[in-house]
Amino acid sequence: MSNENAYCTRLREILCPEGHWELSPIMENLLRDEINRLPRKQITEDERRSPTTNEGLKEFFTQFFVRHFFQIQDCIFPLLLDEETDIRSTGILHITDVGCGPTVVSLAISDLVNTLQNSPALIDKIVSLEYTLNDISSASVSEGIKLLNGFRRRLLTTKRQGCVPQMGEPEALIQTFPDSADNLALRRTQNHNHGKEMLVLSYLIGPLVQKEGKRRTAKGILKVLATSHHKPTMVVLIEDQFHENELRSLSRELGLRVEERSLTQKTYWAENHNETYSYTYYVASTASATAGMAGFTYTEDVTTQLQAERVTSPDSACQISGVSRHSEMGTFA
Repeated sequence: MSNENAYCTRLREILCPEGHWELSPIMENLLRDEINRLPRKQITEDERRSPTTNEGLKEFFTQFFVRHFFQIQDCIFPLLLDEETDIRSTGILHITDVGCGPTVVSLAISDLVNTLQNSPALIDKIVSLEYTLNDISSASVSEGIKLLNGFRRRLLTTKRQGCVPQMGEPEALIQTFPDSADNLALRRTQNHNHGKEMLVLSYLIGPLVQKEGKRRTAKGILKVLATSHHKPTMVVLIEDQFHENELRSLSRELGLRVEERSLTQKTYWAENHNETYSYTYYVASTASATAGMAGFTYTEDVTTQLQAERVTSPDSACQISGVSRHSEMGTFA
C-alpha cells in the first residue's frame, strides 16, 4: 500500500469510527446551538432546501446540513492528500465555494483540515484556509459566515492555538453563476497565485443545468479555472440521485467521470439520536483540473460568449452586503 493510501485509510478511521460518519464535538455543538436559536414555522419545500429566511435555515440545518456536510468530507479528504495537490506541501488552501448557501462546504473542509491538523502522522504544519463564497442569498451567506466565525472561535478556545488551522476572513459574492465567473476569476488572479486551489459546486448542478444549460455552465467553470495559470485546481461537483442526469451531462462537457458513492452516517436531530442510515450520492471530481480540461482551451471567446448569452436582470447584479454593485467583492461582518 502506498503512503498516500495509508494516510487516507488512517483519516477515514478517524472521521467515521465503526464505519459511519459522525460530527466532531465542536461541529455538533455549534450546529445544535444554531438550530435551537433559530425560529420555527411552516415553510415551503423550496425554502427548506434553499433557505433565504431564518425559518428556512432552521429546517435546512435540521434536515439537510449534516448529510451534505458528510458527503463533502467523504469525497474531498482523498483529494487533500493526493500527491499532486497535497496541502501538506504549501500549507495553504483557497476554497471557491459556488452556491455556498450557509457555507456547508467551507465548514466541512475547515473541520476536515482541523482533524488533519491534529493528527501529526497526517500533517505536521499549520494550514491556512482562505474562502471565496458565491451565492444568490445574502441571508444564507451571512448565516454561513457567522457559523465559520463561530467554528473558529470554538477551535481557539478548546485547543492550543498552534494546533488549529488559520481561517481567513471569508469574502462573499452575491451573484448568480455563471454570471459570477468574472468576479470569481478576478478574485483568484488578485490574491491566490500561491497555495492550493479548490472549486466546489455542491447541490447546485441540477438547477444550474436546467436554467443555464450544460454548455454555459461548463464555460463558467472553465472561466474560473482559466485564472490558475496552468496550476492544477481541485474540482468537486456533487449531486443527489434526483439530479444525477444533470451531473452526468455537465461532467461529460468537462471530461470528468461521475462516481456513485455510498455513505453511512449517524442520525442527528431525530427522536432516536443514536440510529444510523445509509444513502447514495454522486460526485465528479479531479485533483488536477485546468482550463484546458476535456480538450477545451480557454480564450476570451468564452468571456464574449458568456456576456452575449447573459440575460440582464436584477438577479444578475452583484450585491455586496445588500448594496447592488457590479464587479466588486465584499466581506460580511
